[in-house]
Amino acid sequence: MKVELPGRISALLHKNKAAKKDSENSKPAQESLKSSKLSFMSIPSIAFAGNLVVPTLPEGLKAHPEAKLNLVKTSPLKEMDKEPVVQYKVYPQDPLVSKPEVYTLKGEVAPGPESSRVKTVDKSEVAKPDANGNYLPDVKSPQFDRVNAYTFAQKTLNTYENALGRKIDWAFPSEQIKVHPLAGVTMNAYYSRWDQVIKLFYFNSRTNPQEKCYTSKMADVVTHEAGHAVLDGLRPSYIGWGSHGGAIHEGFGDSTAMLLSMQDEKILDRVIKDTGGDLRKENLIASLAEQFGQAVYGDRLYLRNAINDLKMSDFESGRESKEVHNFGRLFGAFFYDIITESAAKHSKNMDLKDALVKTRDDLTKIFARAMGDFSPPGNVYFDNIAEALLKADQADFNGQYKDLLKKVLIDREIMKPETIKEWETKQAQLPQLKLPSMVMNSKEAIETFVNKQKAALNLPSENKYQLESAYTNDFGETFLQMKAPRTVELPYGTEQYALHLYDGLTLGFDKKGQLFYAGENKTTSLEIKDAIKDAMNHLSKMEEAQDKGGSVTQPTVYRMPGGSNVLVKVPKIEDPVVV
Repeated sequence: MKVELPGRISALLHKNKAAKKDSENSKPAQESLKSSKLSFMSIPSIAFAGNLVVPTLPEGLKAHPEAKLNLVKTSPLKEMDKEPVVQYKVYPQDPLVSKPEVYTLKGEVAPGPESSRVKTVDKSEVAKPDANGNYLPDVKSPQFDRVNAYTFAQKTLNTYENALGRKIDWAFPSEQIKVHPLAGVTMNAYYSRWDQVIKLFYFNSRTNPQEKCYTSKMADVVTHEAGHAVLDGLRPSYIGWGSHGGAIHEGFGDSTAMLLSMQDEKILDRVIKDTGGDLRKENLIASLAEQFGQAVYGDRLYLRNAINDLKMSDFESGRESKEVHNFGRLFGAFFYDIITESAAKHSKNMDLKDALVKTRDDLTKIFARAMGDFSPPGNVYFDNIAEALLKADQADFNGQYKDLLKKVLIDREIMKPETIKEWETKQAQLPQLKLPSMVMNSKEAIETFVNKQKAALNLPSENKYQLESAYTNDFGETFLQMKAPRTVELPYGTEQYALHLYDGLTLGFDKKGQLFYAGENKTTSLEIKDAIKDAMNHLSKMEEAQDKGGSVTQPTVYRMPGGSNVLVKVPKIEDPVVV
């Protein structure tokens, strides 16, 4: 589907610049910027060349990764019990708020450390095992940074693979992701699909210049960035135009950091002690990147805090910036609400620590399944994730958490009671659709099957669905992840620019091949405007760079046959930290 934007974008850009300047000068905007611009948890940054017509983008970046089709149900997870248990010395949080502890992970590991899925890379000497095969280096050595970064990256991947019951492929054509623990001096960390790497930097504290802060020693930072990599592997189309996909990426990283923190029972003990059982008080689960936050601000122990009063209307009304780090705070907030509501529910029948453990275990499963199985691909929105959470709870816990999920989602204005009811009615009235076994033989067969079912599934007739991924998990369920492209055209001077947006569709089939779930997102006019605004901001940056004669090395435009310049999000999740 092609969507035309009337008028010339140069006038819109001029208007956008003026509005941006006015917004930044307002007190609410200034306060928002203070809380949102500083972040190691970064979203795709558009790099640009000095000229508006830029060099050809490398072939591999012109589209999302090739569709993934797992024809045979295989899993590396069933053999985990036979794998060696290795010990690793780590900081459970970071040097400011925790002391080194020894964690254990199952799996073969080589000096580096390096597994079949995660490889540390650095100029320093590789970390080597001791006589017992464990990695317990001195915390002041660069080998400790390698071990700490490796452990939390591998632990993040293990957590989601175990919850999903299947292997998670990276969004790039390699079995291994590189983790660079001492990547250089800057106040940042990032994940890059392009470079197949997580880079972790170090810097001097602004509040104590004698203190050097290493993001490789910060568990929240490593698990957040590893979360980006996992989500990019699960849903590569989430890196795209508009604000919701980027905010969901940031919120997923924050939520991952919270879940991984809860795996350490000493952290749970400390949270209970520090809060007196009131989980709405500041604590080590909700507070993210404590050392990083103090190094920058001095008077607070977090870079970002999941305890806040944000609602969707704050962003839709313009009271809060939709800059993705700021917008992502809403995701982290409703996720933490689910933690607190679940803990309160279970603590009626057990002590608070056991309630937190059960919450952690059940929510990990629900969250992984929601994001990895039930959420649709394409230009995703918060309500799509909300529906996926409700379905994951229904599928795996028989709706045990339905009421508290609805309460949180309604309170945070992610969904309305009537939209939840509409979704429930739609799921209850799914057609009696069977997945023929031969359909899974090829990408083309899957696409033909889905496009023939548009009427039965009440899908837009004009959509032409393409495969993003298809697989069968360890639970015997088969999922088809589809997307339907839209093109939004943006005239700019003598050049024609275009954005590629995608409607999304997830179809889930049970062990018998019967349809049991259909999750859909539709790109509405509001979302198209959001994507246009996002693109305008980036075109404005390109224009400003050209005016100043500046340039960078990563292009963000490629020319389509026929002359249009397609703007793309470079799959590198990076923004310099700005205070």
